[in-house]
Amino acid sequence: MRSLPPPASLRAAITLTALYIAAQILSDVGSLKIAFLAGFAVDAGTFIYPVTFTLRDLVHKRLGRQAARLAIL
Repeated sequence: MRSLPPPASLRAAITLTALYIAAQILSDVGSLKIAFLAGFAVDAGTFIYPVTFTLRDLVHKRLGRQAARLAIL
């Protein structure tokens, strides 16, 4: 039996959640690396971490509070 593709809203929800999780993991891994910017040493996760806030807010707006909490945990 062939299954139908998911509706656009479900596909968007899965994509947003996956992007949030990927950005969070990249930020955590990037924090282990040191980057030099204008003579200052900062961890590389500093550049990716702010993106996670935007993605988390998009998950919250699109899916609701319960789904956002589940994604964050």
